[in-house]
Amino acid sequence: LHDLQLAAAYADEVAVLHVGRLVARGEPAQVFTESLLGSVYGLAIDVVVHPDTGALIVSPRRSARTSTQQKGITR
Repeated sequence: LHDLQLAAAYADEVAVLHVGRLVARGEPAQVFTESLLGSVYGLAIDVVVHPDTGALIVSPRRSARTSTQQKGITR
């Protein structure tokens, strides 16, 4: 399964590969850390626990954008 969000929600055990090598294996809460996933994917990753369900939420971190950037206006 390549969808980290689904793997975090349903898998009992996950494995993370990087350049064909195993870098981590275990329960999603132990393996899916911001530092490990950030180093594997080369970008900032947020891993948070949902306040109501306790489920892990894994998402790329988005930078804040100004209102002109959101509208596609360049200067």
